[in-house]
Amino acid sequence: MLSITQLGGTRGLAAYLATSRSSVAATPAVTTASAAASGEKVSLSAAAMAAQQGEAAAKSAGIALPQSVRDWFDKDFSEAVLSEARSRLAAIREAGRFGAEGPLGLPLLPESQALLDDFRTEMRSLSAGDHAAMDETASARYNLLLNLSMRVQMQGWRTPMASEADAQHEFDVANAMAALVRDDPTLAPPVDPAAEAPLESWPQRWQAAGLEMPSFEPLATRSLWLQMADAAGFAESEFVTAARELASRFDGHALTRQVEQLIAERYAQTLAAAG
Repeated sequence: MLSITQLGGTRGLAAYLATSRSSVAATPAVTTASAAASGEKVSLSAAAMAAQQGEAAAKSAGIALPQSVRDWFDKDFSEAVLSEARSRLAAIREAGRFGAEGPLGLPLLPESQALLDDFRTEMRSLSAGDHAAMDETASARYNLLLNLSMRVQMQGWRTPMASEADAQHEFDVANAMAALVRDDPTLAPPVDPAAEAPLESWPQRWQAAGLEMPSFEPLATRSLWLQMADAAGFAESEFVTAARELASRFDGHALTRQVEQLIAERYAQTLAAAG
């Protein structure tokens, strides 16, 4: 059966890989019903053992991923990709927690939006005859485009991504990070529950600064960041430009807090001007 798989952040990828690897115990021999009567052990062929391991992994990890998807994490990453993956993991460890990519949902740069549109067009073409009708090759390509699209949406508001190679690089770095954590769990810092849902702590932080956070209504067509920036007195283009400049210097939750501070400072100025 073909499957469609969208894989999220580094922590989720590492958790899946760790589960699927640890759940497959090496089983050099088994005893069949007929062999049990005679007390003999029957050795499995390599193919049979692989099938048994795959079944065990599927039972423990949920829906089995297609081999084309598993190959994303077992590829031979270039040293440049591994070096960047280690650098990002080091930054995460320094921050003490896994974090988001920073503010999400801001307008993509023109090159990134054009690339995302190309991906979506190809995906619609691949699935035109229904997902279940896709052959293995089409399914593998759809899976890849789905995950590359996610990378463009996560990074394309601050980084120009003009080609599939740009998106593939970001995807490879994320997968290399997951593989490194899988092989060395000490690279994964503890998860900060407060960091998982930063919105819950934002009003308290604003209150501590003597401000009331601008209210917003999450809309499908406009990000909460743009709504908050608008309430604080920013023009959209001014805010996005400032956020992209911050993104060149900060990552993850540090970036999120810097953007939040940017809005808070403007909001304080707007309140002061209003008297």
